[in-house]
Amino acid sequence: MSLQKKTSPLLSKLDNNIENILTKIQDILNLSTITEKSLELQTIETLQIESNTWTIIRLVDELLGLTRTLKENWILGYVPVSNGARDGSGGDDGETDDVVVNEEVDEEEDRKNMELQFKINRLIQDITGLVDSNE
Repeated sequence: MSLQKKTSPLLSKLDNNIENILTKIQDILNLSTITEKSLELQTIETLQIESNTWTIIRLVDELLGLTRTLKENWILGYVPVSNGARDGSGGDDGETDDVVVNEEVDEEEDRKNMELQFKINRLIQDITGLVDSNE
């Protein structure tokens, strides 16, 4: 599975959740205007505000999970690196940078990832050995 196929749905879901949160906040602000309203209308609007608040909480919780998944994928090398991210420029102008497709960079990253995985496995073995010897 390609890198973009793995991350595109996550990024799309992230964007959708952010858009929904902003919409719900706007709805809450529109409902909280102070005007002469009947008690029934105020009660309905209070329930709508409460419902929107719970929706925002659920969406933020999903965002936390999505950002954790994206971070894990990025650490493991599953997220493509853009030109702006690699050279330290760009990324804030709202335009999407092209994905770097460079076989030499990919091979070097794969080699580094394998070295890192080996070191992590070695560390886990060492820790397990220490725990077993202390018991």
